[in-house]
Amino acid sequence: MPSKKKPKARWGDRAARREDILAAGRWLLEREGYTGLSMRQVADRARVSPGTLYTYFTDKEELFAALYTERLELLKRELLNDAFGTARSAEDVIVAFMERYFEVYALHGRAVDVWASVPGGGTQAIESQQRLIAAAAEVIAAVREAIVRSEPGLTPIGEMDLAVPFMWASLNGLAEHFCGLRHLMHPYSRAELTSFAARALVTGLRGLSAPAAAASDREAG
Repeated sequence: MPSKKKPKARWGDRAARREDILAAGRWLLEREGYTGLSMRQVADRARVSPGTLYTYFTDKEELFAALYTERLELLKRELLNDAFGTARSAEDVIVAFMERYFEVYALHGRAVDVWASVPGGGTQAIESQQRLIAAAAEVIAAVREAIVRSEPGLTPIGEMDLAVPFMWASLNGLAEHFCGLRHLMHPYSRAELTSFAARALVTGLRGLSAPAAAASDREAG
């Protein structure tokens, strides 16, 4: 039985209509993946004409960028309100982040390289991409702050500024590894490699702080 659609937004309520469109896009993306994210189907489900849909999003890529932004904003709230609350170490923070990011990557991160070019072109599309980049930056900042809070003095601040984007890049590679069939080439589970990656990163960060601490001791002596 097909799911019931919510009532059509009132005429003139642009914000509500945009939310209807995003909800329709979200529904299709979750069930059909990026390839099934058809603008015509989104319009039909949102109960708007295709012409109206294109006044909100210039093309499929821009709509996808908005959905990706929305999911990253939700990820940040999940991390701050739940996942990081029980973290007792920097490793716990990284594992908590990685476990939740796998889901985000599977549906959004691997679908299309929205970073490679401005989707659709034009001011509206550029703003859409900028919002996506800002949402990603906020997630990175939240992870960085949680690591620093869980283990103050883990590594020099400058190194931490580099470490979290490096972790993000590495995590995308690990997520892609488990989204496909490459993981069948070894016997290790996603949880095992996630734990190892967190442990390796934190061990490396601690190692970076050791020379700085030794130099400070020498100067003090």
